[in-house]
Amino acid sequence: DLLRTERRQKNLQRDHRNAHKNASEIKEQIEKIKNRGERFEQIAGGTRREVDKLERILKWREYKAPPVPIQEGGKILEDSLYLYGVDYMSTDDVRKYFSTYNSTDEKLVVKWINDSSCVVQMPSKELAEKAYWKSKLSQPRDDEQMPPLTL
Repeated sequence: DLLRTERRQKNLQRDHRNAHKNASEIKEQIEKIKNRGERFEQIAGGTRREVDKLERILKWREYKAPPVPIQEGGKILEDSLYLYGVDYMSTDDVRKYFSTYNSTDEKLVVKWINDSSCVVQMPSKELAEKAYWKSKLSQPRDDEQMPPLTL
């Protein structure tokens, strides 16, 4: 049991180190492990599991797109909300979430930008503003240098 506990702690430490690496660092680490395996003509079971885990982390990192920055001169859509971090939501999930703010029978339009972000077009500017203020999770910090968002 002591050996198993020590091994588990060692694995958790390694996982923590890998969690902060970017995609190129993870690819480099996978390549090193595979090259080491080729030199010794085998990849041990534990090493194979480590490579598999790193490949899963890498796949997740590659598909998780960063937020799309606001472009200078970009058109402001007063009737729309930009959502980021919706990787595991479907179009129907997004519509259901915002349906409580939509008093009309019009269907909300969800335009996907990438796998992680979308724009939700509400029937009016007023409904978009109401949905924004009702659904925001936190107040802006005092140290943020961003001007307030106006819709």
